[in-house]
Amino acid sequence: MIKKHWNIGLGLVFFLLAILFLIFLAAPLQYELGLLGMGLTEIGLLALALIGGLLLKGGFKENFPFKRPRFADFRGSAYIYIGAYCFTIGIASVMSHLFPGMNEVSGALNEFFSEGGWLLVVTVSLMPGVCEEFLFRGLIQSSFRGVQNTAVRVAAVSILFGLFHLDMYRFLPTMILGVGLTYMMLKTGNLRYPIFFHALNNLISILPILLNALPEDAAETAATFMNAPTLVGMVMLFFSVGLLFVWLGVRRLNGKAVNDGGWKAKRIAFLAACIALAFTGCAVMGAGVVMQEMGTVFESKITITLEEEYVHEEDFEVLTAGTYQFSLYAKGESARGSVRIVDQYGGEVCDYSGTDLTVSGPRHLEKGTYTCFLTLTPLETGEIAEAKIGVLIKR
Repeated sequence: MIKKHWNIGLGLVFFLLAILFLIFLAAPLQYELGLLGMGLTEIGLLALALIGGLLLKGGFKENFPFKRPRFADFRGSAYIYIGAYCFTIGIASVMSHLFPGMNEVSGALNEFFSEGGWLLVVTVSLMPGVCEEFLFRGLIQSSFRGVQNTAVRVAAVSILFGLFHLDMYRFLPTMILGVGLTYMMLKTGNLRYPIFFHALNNLISILPILLNALPEDAAETAATFMNAPTLVGMVMLFFSVGLLFVWLGVRRLNGKAVNDGGWKAKRIAFLAACIALAFTGCAVMGAGVVMQEMGTVFESKITITLEEEYVHEEDFEVLTAGTYQFSLYAKGESARGSVRIVDQYGGEVCDYSGTDLTVSGPRHLEKGTYTCFLTLTPLETGEIAEAKIGVLIKR
């Protein structure tokens, strides 16, 4: 009992050391050195993991086990990862809808990574895949080796993994990914699989940047409003697929063929429930898209090569008083954008401006006529600048 508690305590101590390292050393390094600082951060985390592994009972091979890959284990781990990824997409979509500030964080990260090139693959995909997995699925998960309850062990390591990223918006999605990585490590006893799928997950997240496939106006995309039915339908679809793949992965990693013992009633019921959830999600999502198109009150977008201040004025009418969703954006390296809306009496509804503006959220509008002013201003007189600005208002 004492040894078990000692191991857990040691794992928690090194987790806290990793947090302190991120806050007081890694953050300044990344601010000053960018992606190089991120690489140095990962090396520091790997050093902490290795030092802790030397102090933790079991030795290097037991705390950081590398075994010859087995196709059955890889396939089961792949199922678990696909399932966890579907859950993270669904949860992230809900959080993005509830907390618009999450879009600004994503936009800032895309901006930070945009100049990385292939160095991005090393510092954001490969190094975290190795270094963070040595820390979590290696040292920390090994420190919980004495905990016999699988659910408690998986939950503990996954919660710590979510907290480690120091982002309230990313906590739940990261924790769910951690559940998948921790479970595959627990069942295979092979660090190769969580390293591979962690690196793959990070690679998928930066792939649009690497391929220059981000939408021309990422700010506009981040601000695009998704109504509740569309969101609910999409989440239902992702969750149904996630449940199916998690079920397949759990069976595979526990050494059971999908069709062993015949198709029992509970298996048929489970598959039927997944299929029903998926079809229902598609139907709800389709209805939401139709409602969203019908609910557009006003939309205006401008892309212009700017030499002097440009002002676009346009009227629109609100037929029913109520709460409407606003999505505003302005983007231009050498231009400042402004979105201003006033009612028929000259009362100001909103007034936002900035060089890289993204605003999304609800606002109450009374019945009546409104005027929207879209203004683009070069930061320096006579300088030619590419700029974009737009507003979208939906019911």
